[in-house]
Amino acid sequence: MLGSQVDSADIEIAWVEEIDARFAGEIRALFNAVLETEDVIGFPGPLRGGEAEPFFEGVRLDVRLGRKRALVVRSCGELVAMVLLSQNGQPNCRHLGEVSKCMIHPRHRGRGILEAGLRALCARCHELGIEVLTLDVRKGTRAEGLWRRLGFSPFGELPDYARVGGRTEAGVFMWAPVARLAANPSHR
Repeated sequence: MLGSQVDSADIEIAWVEEIDARFAGEIRALFNAVLETEDVIGFPGPLRGGEAEPFFEGVRLDVRLGRKRALVVRSCGELVAMVLLSQNGQPNCRHLGEVSKCMIHPRHRGRGILEAGLRALCARCHELGIEVLTLDVRKGTRAEGLWRRLGFSPFGELPDYARVGGRTEAGVFMWAPVARLAANPSHR
């Protein structure tokens, strides 16, 4: 629920700088928990075998090299949420950041984790000099509505964004000034 506080003292929010094999396994388990109920994080269903290894290897390398930053949320030690933040590397565009792979374990939704994570994300953006965040989502999904409620505005649409189950689905590209996100009373 927007505006709620994290409902438990057992929640830990941290930025990680290294993804080892054990942590990669935890991320895979989080992906699979989310993919059991929805397929909106870029994969058509639960990950089996090594089908997502190139993706995970890319994330591990990007985090280690500082091209992406991983915000993780744990509850009683279990990984329950994560988001990736990328800062634009071009000198004239360092004020831009991209949010990707934002997910919360279905069992832990509605506990205020999203709002607490967004506060941590805004604080890190402030430290890095990121003033504008972008993201993309499949059009018409629950995620699109959620990001709009959090303060993101659409700036474009791609009709052939995703192909799922033999269907082509549109995607919406969104943006928000970090200052607007941080000032939103529902995130405090």
